[in-house]
Amino acid sequence: MPNIGTMNQMTDSSSLLHSSQFIWTDAQQGGPVLQYVPGIFLRELGESGQPSQFHVDGIDGRGIAVTLDGRQLNDPWTGTYDLNLLPLEYIEQFELETGSRSGFYGNNATGAAINAVTHQYNSNSPITKIRYMQGPFEQILTDGLYTQNVARGVNVMLGFQRTASDGRYANSENDAWNVRTRVRYNYSDRWNFWISDLYARSVTGINGGLDASQSPSLFDEVTAVVRTEDASQTTSRRDVTMGGIAKLFADSTATTRAWLYYSTIDREYTEGDEAPDSVRIVDNTLLSFWGAKLEQHIDLGHGRITFGGEYERRSLEKNPLIPSATDEYAALKAQASVSPLSFLTLSAFAREEFLREQNAISFGASASLSLSNWLSFTAGYSSVNRFATMQEYYWQTPAHTHSGGLAHDHDTEQAGMELHRQAELGVRLHAEPLADFSLSGFHRTIEDAIVFQPLASTGIFPTATVAVLHESEIRGIHAALRLRYWKIEGRAAATFLDHTQDQVEVRPVPSMTIHAELSYRDLFFEGALEAKLGIRVKSLSSNDGLQFIPQQLLFTQQSAVRLAGWTALDLYTVFKLGDTFLTVAWENPVDMNYLITPIYPMPGSNFKFGINWVFLD
Repeated sequence: MPNIGTMNQMTDSSSLLHSSQFIWTDAQQGGPVLQYVPGIFLRELGESGQPSQFHVDGIDGRGIAVTLDGRQLNDPWTGTYDLNLLPLEYIEQFELETGSRSGFYGNNATGAAINAVTHQYNSNSPITKIRYMQGPFEQILTDGLYTQNVARGVNVMLGFQRTASDGRYANSENDAWNVRTRVRYNYSDRWNFWISDLYARSVTGINGGLDASQSPSLFDEVTAVVRTEDASQTTSRRDVTMGGIAKLFADSTATTRAWLYYSTIDREYTEGDEAPDSVRIVDNTLLSFWGAKLEQHIDLGHGRITFGGEYERRSLEKNPLIPSATDEYAALKAQASVSPLSFLTLSAFAREEFLREQNAISFGASASLSLSNWLSFTAGYSSVNRFATMQEYYWQTPAHTHSGGLAHDHDTEQAGMELHRQAELGVRLHAEPLADFSLSGFHRTIEDAIVFQPLASTGIFPTATVAVLHESEIRGIHAALRLRYWKIEGRAAATFLDHTQDQVEVRPVPSMTIHAELSYRDLFFEGALEAKLGIRVKSLSSNDGLQFIPQQLLFTQQSAVRLAGWTALDLYTVFKLGDTFLTVAWENPVDMNYLITPIYPMPGSNFKFGINWVFLD
């Protein structure tokens, strides 16, 4: 069956989020691919394999649902998912839903829902694939894949990936690997089953950034001094999924999908050396979660209905900050889309959720009006709830020793729950194949917004406390442009945000973010060589940013450092020879010095080389 893992039952090979497009870039992970969508901001620590933070329209990863072929991936403890764990070679396309539509896809989809759709292979002959990329400071990525039909309708896929780096600064080395396997059984054109296993393990040095008071220059790796050379983390995670898609009714367009999944996460953080007179911190977090989902899709000619239910059991088995805890989450959901007129499409969803003896109802509606083949308008409104994560709800900090997190905070009627309301308007000018331009604006209010605030600590790093704000507001404008003339293509995505917390202006993310790219693509030597040459530009305005607290694996507010605005560019070229892609990238050739997170310098001028080779039969 086509489109097994999609949310919307369709693929778009012309999208920048499709593998047929991002294979023509030097992207190594999903973050750089998704950054070309307006509203997306990736907070990085400047080193390969280091933790990062994803934002969509000012909402961080706690409000972004990440799924793999429709299966939930978010860590119940932090509420987030690290895209570094998901091999880009595994992905056929990314699907992204934001605004008034995203709330249908999960408790933590208040800001966006990202679904990674995997490649579905079907070949009687073996297919093997090798990818290798090398960068500065001994950065190496190696990925291998083997797949073949081993019996009638049965396909086996096995892949592995290893990434390693010595790091630019002291104690930033990284060594990570993963193994991905899947067996898919096409019983008939009406029944399809699969079981998959994704295992990842990494060992990463955590230096806490640079010590500005002791570093003569923040951007000289020889003289710069890191905050610690004695902190590291070791993480391992396994995600096992059984799924099926079937056409149970006479109508072949009606599909039923089911998932049963189980995940385990083990993270050990250590800080300090083993000397008898030193203070050594060993923080081990062990948790697991399993769940089941069922969805029914029905096509109605001029409309479509999707409804279903979800159940998930989350168990925190070990954590030094709280006793063990168990949560049970359940949800019922329905979504409908109808086109009463050829130029008008109306959509709506409703979702009821149950967690910790509380229930919440979320809903949203949107409309799309196409006045012509080149002009369309959109509008939407949603009211979506987000339950507190296990970390927010149970965590005992010095400020909550009497209660423990938000578990006993009754200052609000719905303790430990955010309410997001958003209204949006947009216009799109579509003149294919020459130009495509869209402009949209939104206004979001968040009642009882849950934030992390720093606390002083006797250790190397600060700790944090959980706070609940009365109201947070985010206003924003998106603009996206694509131009295509002859063999030249240009793309640009811009986001402008205004963020307040309890009527006080804050800048946790830049108020202006711009990503742009200009490329030339052509055939040479009578079609034997296809090549693409491109230049990328990134520009961010000044902001306060968020500081990273390694022990708790979270980002908190800070006011000590104002990050300056900056503009940087990259040059790259991709050559295609037969079934081989060769990549050369010159990152930051002007050697711009800039920061995204205090104080973690981003890479200077460097080269990267890569090869992506497919072998058929």
